[in-house]
Order: sequence, then structure tokens, then C-alpha cells
Amino acid sequence: MSITIGPGGFFSSGLEEPDYEQRGVVQRVKPGAAGLEGALFVEGFSMCGVEFHLQNLFKERWPAGCAMHLTTWQPDHPERLSALLDANRFQLIVLAAKTGDWKYEYQDSKAQYRRLKPKLDALDASLKAAVERKGATLVLFCAEMASAIYQGLFGRPWEEGCYVRTSCFRTSAAAAVLPAGAPAEINAKSIHLKHVPESEAWYATTPGSANNSLLERPDLQPGLASIAAGAAGAGRVVFCGDVNAESGTCRVVAQLAHAMFGGRPRPAQPQPQQPLGPCCAACGACGEGTQLLRCARCQSVVYCSKACQRDDWSTHKRSCGR
Repeated sequence: MSITIGPGGFFSSGLEEPDYEQRGVVQRVKPGAAGLEGALFVEGFSMCGVEFHLQNLFKERWPAGCAMHLTTWQPDHPERLSALLDANRFQLIVLAAKTGDWKYEYQDSKAQYRRLKPKLDALDASLKAAVERKGATLVLFCAEMASAIYQGLFGRPWEEGCYVRTSCFRTSAAAAVLPAGAPAEINAKSIHLKHVPESEAWYATTPGSANNSLLERPDLQPGLASIAAGAAGAGRVVFCGDVNAESGTCRVVAQLAHAMFGGRPRPAQPQPQQPLGPCCAACGACGEGTQLLRCARCQSVVYCSKACQRDDWSTHKRSCGR
């Protein structure tokens, strides 16, 4: 399943999210999907809508050789994202995140955190394996607590510096990785990192950078990085501090995808095994040997258990019985 590109390689930026699915531009990946390659875009964290991220990523001519798979972060079911990471080999993983710490989601509910902690720890392990062992590049947008992932999982020394709008300039470290289409300068409202080695700072403030913030006026220090990247095992971790998914920053990510996938043939889409039969609408379980329960009200969807049916009701109730 992938986002399809329109004529000329451009994503149509005028579509609202419902139109994505109706027109087949975005097809969501079920938790049980396996055999996928390309990029995984995880929505559900961000302060900006998924439409804004995708519009700005795709208007920069996302490479035709990189299939984009879309899934949603579900705080009550971290195991679903774990399963997707474990069953596939994504070369690029983009998290549209307002926090870099899964566990931050549960700060107001200690009981929920205790209940889900084993699954959250397993998700940490799945993400770490996807990068270090399988060789994925992880891109984290707008993470206020980036150290939870970058220090805790990957041992980077990066720490949050200041939150400010300013111009940052492409460094020699970025020029060695990104193609010529990457912008020489970006201006964005970003979380900037400190303690980033020169070899890992892709876009950094310079002594001449000006603070362009209208509301917040923190001290602006030279040398902070708004985009940083470092090796992690067989893969790479990338931090993009841009909180609004602005065009310049998304252009950098699109160019990173070009550096990774440019000139490669589009990965073949996995062919479903036949016969699979109906699949659980919540977890994706399907096939022979799976005992499925049909929704008694609409008779149009099936579930492998009453627990899955309860979990999916908040989504299914919008269409049930129509």
C-alpha cells in the first residue's frame, strides 16, 4: 500500500484527509501487514495535521523509488506499531511527533502507564532493532523530549537547547550526504539542539543568525542545530526540530529520501496470499484457523475477539449501520 504520485511526480496539496482515502492517494497500512519496504510515516503525534506534513514532503518531488506507507500511532495499543516494525524492513521511518518519549503520553495516568509499560518497552526495542539491526533511517519531527529516544535508545549526546524561529545554514556534514537539491538555508520555528558535534549538525545557527520569533525571545546561541543526524548501528537517526513541518525542513527530508532511493526501482508491492478470507478490523488477523466474530449491527466487519471489537468501536461506530 502506498501513496500514489500525480502527474509530474507531485502530490496534490489541495486534498483534505478524507479525500486522501476516497481518491486512493493514501491507503493506510494495517497492523498485520508484512513484507513492506520503503518509507513508513507514523501520524498521530503531531501538533500539525498529517495533511500538512505530507503536502510539504510531496511537493518537493518525493522519489518515485520510495513507496510511502501510512499508519497511525495509537497510545492504547503500542504493540500494533511494534508489530509493524517487527514484520517489515523499512529503509526510512518518519515520526511526526510532538514528543520523543512514548511514555510522556501517559504522564497524567500512572495506572495506564504501569499497565502498558511492558508494551512500551517492547516498542523501544522494536524501534531500536529497526534502526541499528535492519539499517533504517529514523526521522523524528518536532520532539520536545528528543533525548528520550536519542540519548536513551541510541546514545547520542544531543539535548534540547532553545525553541526559536531563526535561519539555519546547511553545513559541510549535510553536504556530504544530501543531494544538491537540499536548500542552502532554511528558516523555521524549531527546537534547537545543543551538544551536537560538528560532524552531526546538518543545519545549524551561525554567529550572524537573527532571532525572528514574535512571541518567544530566548537567547540565541550560535552553533545550535535545528537538524542533526548521526549513525546508529547499521542505520541513522535524524532530528528535525521544526514544530510546524514547514516547506524548507520538509524539503530537506524529501532530499534525504532522494539520497536514499533516487534511481532505485519502486519496491514491488507484496501480493496477498490466497485465500486469506476476511481479516479482523482491529488487529489484522486473518486466514484459516482464525475464529472471527461479525458485527451484529451492520454485518460488514469482523473481529477475532470481543476485546478487538471493543477497541475498534470508537472508529467503527462512525460507519456502523449506515
